[in-house]
Amino acid sequence: MAQRLGQMMPRLASVSAGADEAAVALLRDLRAGLNLIELQNLLDTFPPAAQLHIGAALSGIAAFYAHNPRQAPPEAMLSDIDAAMRSLASEPADYGEALMLLSGLRIVLFAGAPPPHIQASHPAPHMELLA
Repeated sequence: MAQRLGQMMPRLASVSAGADEAAVALLRDLRAGLNLIELQNLLDTFPPAAQLHIGAALSGIAAFYAHNPRQAPPEAMLSDIDAAMRSLASEPADYGEALMLLSGLRIVLFAGAPPPHIQASHPAPHMELLA
């Protein structure tokens, strides 16, 4: 199912900025859904503390979609996503895919939010070359 949804993304990405609001909402929901599916598939590979933070973020997102996803998501959900990202940031090489999925959820659900404040305990290998 995730692969089929992924095949739809290029078509949906061509939705113009002035397009119907329902089409834009559909694109947002599909993007969120794809990231959620992949994140849930990886959940048992994370350390226990990260599982708790990611579980809280996933629960908040589920509650948001169960209530009324056409309203703005609550700020607490943004905090939960950021906490989940921080819980994995110490090992970006091991958890890069999960960090990308969480970042994708953050961008889709909170497009106008400033970047998160996340400090890795050591830089990623590609960042050492820039120092």
